[in-house]
Amino acid sequence: MSRTLITMTAGPTATSGDDAIRTIGDRLRRLREQRGWSVRDVARRSRLSASFIGLVERGESEIAVTRLMRLADVYGVTVGDLLGDLQELRSRHCVPLSEARTVDDDDGRVTISYLPVPVRGLQPFRLLLRPGGTMRGLSHATEEFHHCVEGAAIVTIDGVRHAVAAGDTVYVPPQKAHAWHNPHDVPCLIVGGVGRDGTGL
Repeated sequence: MSRTLITMTAGPTATSGDDAIRTIGDRLRRLREQRGWSVRDVARRSRLSASFIGLVERGESEIAVTRLMRLADVYGVTVGDLLGDLQELRSRHCVPLSEARTVDDDDGRVTISYLPVPVRGLQPFRLLLRPGGTMRGLSHATEEFHHCVEGAAIVTIDGVRHAVAAGDTVYVPPQKAHAWHNPHDVPCLIVGGVGRDGTGL
């Protein structure tokens, strides 16, 4: 079983892994309370257990990136919103990669960097699939796109496998199950964006 590490790499908002987990838990609890939902309501909507959600909200458990994506979808936000306060970036035109909010998954073979730019309808991201890297169980409430910048990988959308190479673009409709895998000996770099549903933070 792979261990998910959540780290926030942005300058003044950088925190330790434990602080990041507590920050995410606080944001999830605040979103739930703002909507007047119980932990059981969120569990039903996200298909996660109420006890697990409680542990995450209290900062007592790490969370896999795919589960965090499910919770973000329930609340109408993106994982990038949960990882960092993007409000201070609304007036900036250029944000360096060093200020991205980063999540490592699949024992470090997958790195997702949520790029903090002031785009209200879209959360841009950078996905690095190292050799053997896999992300499964993906599905979002909104549409998304992926553009392969270098390398190659396999994306499976609704059970259909597609070979993706540098220069190719992938569109994933809302609510479609998808997964990524890099079976090659070189890393695959993908940039993309996932839509926001407008009910965000």
